[in-house]
Amino acid sequence: MKRFVPIIAFIALLTPLLAAEPEWSEPVNGVRARLSLERQKDSPFLKVFIEFQNTSDVAGMKKLRFTPDTIQAQVTDERGTPLKAASNPYDGMSPTWEPLRLPFEGTMRFRISFPGLGYQPNRDRTIIDFGPQASWIIPDDRSYFISGALTIPKKEGDHSHLDWNGTLNLPKIPIPTK
Repeated sequence: MKRFVPIIAFIALLTPLLAAEPEWSEPVNGVRARLSLERQKDSPFLKVFIEFQNTSDVAGMKKLRFTPDTIQAQVTDERGTPLKAASNPYDGMSPTWEPLRLPFEGTMRFRISFPGLGYQPNRDRTIIDFGPQASWIIPDDRSYFISGALTIPKKEGDHSHLDWNGTLNLPKIPIPTK
C-alpha cells in the first residue's frame, strides 16, 4: 500500500496545474480564442494575453483585423456582479496594430495589455489594464474573473474564407490576486 502513496501525491500535485489551462471559446468561422493572465514580479499590473487558433478545415491563412479595442472585457466577482472600471488618471501607450495572419492549423499568443493606469503602490496590488476606458483595480476581498467578447465586423471586400469576422465569447478565467 505504501508504494501507491507517492503516485497519489504526485497526481494530487499535478491536477491543479492541468486544470489551470484556460478554456477556449467556441470556434466561429474557423477561429477560436482564449485569454490568459500572468503576474509580473514587482508590479501590480497583470499581463493579459490573447491566444488565437485556426480551426478551419480550409487550407490557408486567416487574416484578423485585431486590436485590443475589438474586445469588450468585463471583470466580475464569483456572483457575476461586474466590477466598476477604474477612473484613475491614465498615461500609457500601446503598439500600432496591423492585421494578423493566422496560419492553417496554427496558434498565436501575444500580450494585449499595456500599463498606464495611475495607482497607489501600497494599496493597489492587482490591476488589469486595457486602456483608459477598460482598466480595473482588483480588490483581494473575494474571487474575481475576467471574460469578454471579441467582435470583428465583416468589411466590404473581405474574402469569405480568408478574412475573419465574427464574435468570439471569451470564457471567464480567474484573476490571481495573491
